[in-house]
Amino acid sequence: RGDALHLSGCERGRRTTVMKWCLLVVSCVMVCSRGDALLAPTRRPHAAFVQSSVPLLRSRLRPSSAMRMAPAKEEDVNAQEISRKNLEAIRKFSEQYARVSDTRFCSDLSITATVLKGLADHKTHYGAPLCPCRHYEDKALEVKTAYWNCPCVPMQERKECHCMLFLTPDNPFAGQERQIAPEELERLINEQIAAGA
Repeated sequence: RGDALHLSGCERGRRTTVMKWCLLVVSCVMVCSRGDALLAPTRRPHAAFVQSSVPLLRSRLRPSSAMRMAPAKEEDVNAQEISRKNLEAIRKFSEQYARVSDTRFCSDLSITATVLKGLADHKTHYGAPLCPCRHYEDKALEVKTAYWNCPCVPMQERKECHCMLFLTPDNPFAGQERQIAPEELERLINEQIAAGA
């Protein structure tokens, strides 16, 4: 017998209400993130509410024009410089590690660029290149544990890179490249940012 059979009528009613609200929130997020009502589930509770909330949610998700036009603060410039330096350090590290470990980058270099950007961001925010392809409850704690800091333990022990950054030559997704030029990396990252905007 499942847990649902043991619930009282009141508990089932609360669970149903929570599920409806979760569906509503997911619908709003899906509609707002893509701007495409076709991605939202076909049967939405309170569809009129969802449609009327979309412009409000979009306006809250986008920075105001005053925020976009504000001049960069000195802290922002310093943070960008640190982030840029971390990205370059991670790029150099990944090229060296690919040579040493006899691995290759993915044949689709945009995947490589995404992973390198994620590693650099984690290096900037947490002080270590924590694997960006996993979900963590507490990233700061994971950094201290060091299990998923790049190169992670599975990569070091078995050459298994979950992120597809370091691929063995027999992997069907492995390319021939062990290097990525800084200009190419920056171009790929900018393309991804533009596509996501």
